[in-house]
Amino acid sequence: MYKNIQGILLITGIEREDLVSVYADLEGKCRKGLTKPYDGQKVFVGNGTTVLARKEIFCSQQNVR
Repeated sequence: MYKNIQGILLITGIEREDLVSVYADLEGKCRKGLTKPYDGQKVFVGNGTTVLARKEIFCSQQNVR
């Protein structure tokens, strides 16, 4: 269902249906899969609810290229 997830770089300890705040990295320096808070320049985008857990996004064999 969610085979091509673009733009998600940092998620720490997130499970399905967790409430999250979404930020945009303004410097383009946040690395994909980062597990600690990002201290770079960012802007708040909005709040939402996750439909996938972190392990489903970053550890899925479907997303391996």
